[in-house]
Amino acid sequence: MKARLLMLLLYLLLLCSCAESAGEPVTTDPQTEAQSAQTQVSDSLSDTETDLSSEESVCSHVFGEWTTKPAAEEGVEGEEERVCTLCGETEVRKAQNLPVHVHNYTETVYLPDCTEDGFTQKVCPCGDTVTDHIVKAPGHRFGEWITISAPTTQQEGVKSHTCEVCGTTEKESVEKLKLPPVFHVHVYTETVYEPTCTENGYILSSCSCGDYYTRESGQKSGHSFGEWRRVLAPDVYCGLDRRDCIACGEVGMRTVPVYTEVPWPTPPTGDDDVTTDEEEGNASLSDGSASGTSGENGSEESDEGTPPDQPVSPTITYYSQRDSRWGNVEMGCGIMKNNGCGPSAIAIAMSYYGINVTPLDVAEWLYENTIEFNHAFHGISGTGLRLGLEHYGREVVPIENYAQLYQHLKLGAVVVGCHGQGYFVSKKENSHCITMVGLDENGKTYCYDPYTSSKNGFYDVACLWAERSELEVDLRQEGITHFAVY
Repeated sequence: MKARLLMLLLYLLLLCSCAESAGEPVTTDPQTEAQSAQTQVSDSLSDTETDLSSEESVCSHVFGEWTTKPAAEEGVEGEEERVCTLCGETEVRKAQNLPVHVHNYTETVYLPDCTEDGFTQKVCPCGDTVTDHIVKAPGHRFGEWITISAPTTQQEGVKSHTCEVCGTTEKESVEKLKLPPVFHVHVYTETVYEPTCTENGYILSSCSCGDYYTRESGQKSGHSFGEWRRVLAPDVYCGLDRRDCIACGEVGMRTVPVYTEVPWPTPPTGDDDVTTDEEEGNASLSDGSASGTSGENGSEESDEGTPPDQPVSPTITYYSQRDSRWGNVEMGCGIMKNNGCGPSAIAIAMSYYGINVTPLDVAEWLYENTIEFNHAFHGISGTGLRLGLEHYGREVVPIENYAQLYQHLKLGAVVVGCHGQGYFVSKKENSHCITMVGLDENGKTYCYDPYTSSKNGFYDVACLWAERSELEVDLRQEGITHFAVY
């Protein structure tokens, strides 16, 4: 290949020599000379290529200058390329002495508007871009609503408000006006309520729109009671006499003292009674363990059978909070055998008056209708005892001191109360509800313990009052822990 090129150059030189020797003038125009030489070379090359194509199909490359390829990445070695002027073939090589590219950014700051974020954009001449320093769009700052068209009863109105920053306007519809209500004329229907023993009669006039008024139609007559009759003879307990209203069936009750010949002991007065050494000794010897908040220290025993030393009475029914019929019933934050002493004591008290309810009946009513049983605390409060006793229609009297407790027991009332550490409770942080009834000549009353039936029996009233509960949960709302029931 090189030999052929050399021969071609020698041929051109010879032609030039021959022209000079022939005395022919040579043009001094560079452009003309270049065009002539190019034409001659092209003709020669055409002849040569024609000869070569017959001998060999491979191009004799004539490459141009090396040029640097663009888009070399920063920190990466670049490349160079050159192109053959004859066939267009390209050669590529690693760039020679090409410096590593370092970005030179130009920053442009775009401020945020109401809806578009602001940012800073950096652009390098190589084409690389970086966006940072983003500032969140603050949102529109609308002014007051302006009414465009007022609503009517037939069509909605239109209102708008405009952003104080960018001028964007929003529109909203305004509800149609409502027609005034149709004029109403009351049409009353009368219902006559006859007077009863305790309530005056009246006539109720009511309209379908809900408006109503009443007017009296008769005075209450008062009860028409029949004769007293003995329903419970006095024995260990006080007896009971009963009479019924002929008109409405209301029941009247009165107690019959237990001992009519022996005078009752004079009850002490005041609320701060001090027990004797003997009484305190009796209290310290007791092993009270049932608790209105836990009941975990009581000994296991049968739920059935008659407790020892229980007085004979046709009306009292003993209930155990651990009875298998309801002991494991979960209610609120506890179960009956642990927290059911209050409902059980109430059920025992109601049985004295012939009201047949179980501890579960009482517990369910208290839990569903008050917050005083197994809601925010375990067991029942003093207020819960009162609400449960009143629910069954009996007269309930709060007891505030020892003298009142003594007198109510003397009059034959049943007493339900919360007791602390002592006869029935072993830990000072616990309390327990019991039922008391009757009073003997020695100042003792019979107690029913819903948790431990073996503790049922006679206890000194003064000691019982000294052991009343003083826990905050039992004193909540009213500060009363004992109630007499008639």
